[in-house]
This record gives sequence, structure tokens and C-alpha cells, in this order.
Amino acid sequence: MCHFLNYFINTAICSSGFFRNTNGNCQACPVGTYQTSTEQTSCISCPSGTTTNQVGSTSQTQCV
Repeated sequence: MCHFLNYFINTAICSSGFFRNTNGNCQACPVGTYQTSTEQTSCISCPSGTTTNQVGSTSQTQCV
């Protein structure tokens, strides 16, 4: 049980535009991706032929 609780205590809660990397840290979604939800472990790729202008995008509408 201690390991279970320790996992949640030491794991970052990432907001939209970010994802939790394998080290448990929040990292901004790279250019060309976005994340609409919190507490995710990956970002969503923009549709083919589009990209974002900056890191940390939070919506597909930012793919241009």
C-alpha cells in the first residue's frame, strides 16, 4: 500500500497542453501536438499538413 500512495504523491498532475513523461514530470506538448485533457501521458498529433505555432497547445484549433 505504501508504494501505491508514494506513486501518487510523487507524480505530477499535468494540465492541458502538457503530458506526464516517463520520469513523472509534466512536459509541454511539442510543436505539432496538443492535449485537451489533464493528467495525460502523451499528446495528440495535429491533423496531417498542420502544426502548432508553439509548445503547450491545448486544442486542435491551434493546429494551423
